[in-house]
Amino acid sequence: MTQLAPKNFIQSELIRNQWHAKPEYGTPSDALLDKGYWAHVSAKMTRGDIVCALSEDNTYFSELLVLEAGKMFAKVVQLRCVQISSAQILDIKVPEGFEIKFRGPRKWSVLRGKDVLKEDLDRKEAEQWLQDHIRMDSVKAVA
Repeated sequence: MTQLAPKNFIQSELIRNQWHAKPEYGTPSDALLDKGYWAHVSAKMTRGDIVCALSEDNTYFSELLVLEAGKMFAKVVQLRCVQISSAQILDIKVPEGFEIKFRGPRKWSVLRGKDVLKEDLDRKEAEQWLQDHIRMDSVKAVA
C-alpha cells in the first residue's frame, strides 16, 4: 500500500481560491457549465479553485470545481446543485392560485395566474401586500 507523502498534504488556502458568483436573473444552472460563461473572470481562476454560485433570484445554489482556466474560458465540473423553491424563500404560505415571484433586482411581483397584481416590490413588501390583499378580499366577501 502506498501512502500520501507529507509534501502532498497542504492547507487548501495556500493552493486554491474560493470564489462567489451571482448568476444574473434568468441564468439557468446548466449555463455555468459552459466554458464561455466564465470568459470575463477566467483570468482570476486557476485549476482546483472552487466556485460557489447563488443565483440572483435564489432559485439555485451550485458548487463548481475549476478543472482548467485560460484566456476567455474556464472548464468547470458541478460538484452539487441545489434547487431552491419559492416556499423555502418566502416567510408566508402563498395561497393556491397566487404566486410571489422574483423578476429582477428589487422586482418581486405578486401574480394570480398570468395576471400581475402588484410589482416592483422587495420580497417582504410582496408578502405583506398579498396578505393585505387576501384580508381585504375576505372582508369584502363577508360584507
